[in-house]
Amino acid sequence: MKPFHLKSRWQVFIAILLVIFWVKGHQHISQMDKRFFQPSLQGIQGLFLYEIGNYKGAAGAYRAHFMETDDWETSSDPGVDALLRDDLFLAAAISESDLKTGQNPINAALTLGEVALTDGRDDEALAWFNAALENEEDQFDALLLASILQTRNGNIGEAIHLINRALRHHRADTRITTFFWVLDAMGDLLESPDHSQHSTLLAHYFRYLRIFDITNGKKALSFATAGLEGNDHLESAYLTMGIIFHKMNKIEDARSAYKKALERDPEFSEAYRRMAKIYSERGQLAKEYQMTKIAYETAPKDRFYIQAYQDHLVNKLGDYYQALVLTEKLLVEDPQNINLIKSAASYLRFIGKEEQAIQYYEKALIFYPNDPSLYEGLGYSLIELEKYDAAFEAFQAALSINNTRANAYAGLSYVYNKTNKKLDAIETLEAAFRHGYRSNIQRINLCTLYHTESLFEKAARCLRRVLTAEPRNAYAGNLLTYTLKNLADQ
Repeated sequence: MKPFHLKSRWQVFIAILLVIFWVKGHQHISQMDKRFFQPSLQGIQGLFLYEIGNYKGAAGAYRAHFMETDDWETSSDPGVDALLRDDLFLAAAISESDLKTGQNPINAALTLGEVALTDGRDDEALAWFNAALENEEDQFDALLLASILQTRNGNIGEAIHLINRALRHHRADTRITTFFWVLDAMGDLLESPDHSQHSTLLAHYFRYLRIFDITNGKKALSFATAGLEGNDHLESAYLTMGIIFHKMNKIEDARSAYKKALERDPEFSEAYRRMAKIYSERGQLAKEYQMTKIAYETAPKDRFYIQAYQDHLVNKLGDYYQALVLTEKLLVEDPQNINLIKSAASYLRFIGKEEQAIQYYEKALIFYPNDPSLYEGLGYSLIELEKYDAAFEAFQAALSINNTRANAYAGLSYVYNKTNKKLDAIETLEAAFRHGYRSNIQRINLCTLYHTESLFEKAARCLRRVLTAEPRNAYAGNLLTYTLKNLADQ
């Protein structure tokens, strides 16, 4: 037997290291969003620069990918496509035309805001982002872009507030361009001589990146800790620490961080709400109710916390009537509040008073004709009254304002299904899922439509997806058996 030389040992050691790095890298990459992986040299460069922490360089590389390659999917918004091609004149022209015709006013406002932001017209950019928020409160892209603008102007507290408003929702941006702006802003902050003074803001931007790459959670925690050391917006630093600890299942650490946030700011509504989530997970209903109620009381005009309190009344206590009473009381003080009108209409729908709900939606549309969610609510109420033609028009109106509304596509699909237009029902329900629809019940309905229309290969794929999420779903299992039999007989 030949002796095991030192050289061989080093080769084995290096091979083992490479395997370890490959496994860890594969695990990391498999958890990352597809936006990081663009099929070009610029796309690969963007991923590499992102991984080494050169965020501004990564943004530039990703932008170059979209500018220089033809191998990419359009965003379904011509204004955004023009932005990706760096054709600001065309982007502005398309958006101005959309505004004149009433098409996609939210997307148009966001695009015009991005054009102004690129040109350094900050006041104009902020006006456009606010216009988008007037049409859709807490619109994620508008809040994030406004946060970036405030960061650029040194208004760090306001920048943190805006990104916190965005991140309190379970959603993300709808425009890849927003992602590039965040990378740019992070790069500028990290490269600035006084970047240590903005650690808490960076922690929030890493919270945003965590949506697409879970490894950013630890970076958010690290920068939040640095924020505490630098006495930098302490209540927000503690909040971020609590959120990350909570996601890491370190519940006591999270609760402690939220308590410290509240010690710094007893009116910090988001900290109360996050504390309520911990009590909810522990089944401590009384404490959850207390925290949810205080969150509302410390921000009585913030729709988000009003909604959280109403949801608790409805979903945890099953009290639609008390929620309706609360909402109508608030409407006396603020009769044109779009969100309160939406809530009142929604609760009336739940207790079966569809015609009264419709009256609320129609009243709201007088004041807010460009809010797509109002048309969606109206459409679903009309469905309950079997007024399918009117419901169809309502959902179409919602999509004319924002053609990425998953609920509107789902509503259209229901109308098509009820009026025996099965292929149209399939097409619109597919669109709903492409735009983020998450209902497994509707997924089963889509599978059934595929089967009914003899699209057996699609039906089989669809049913397997359902069964992956719900292995014991008897209906999906039985239908898959028949689908596979029909496939074999073809």
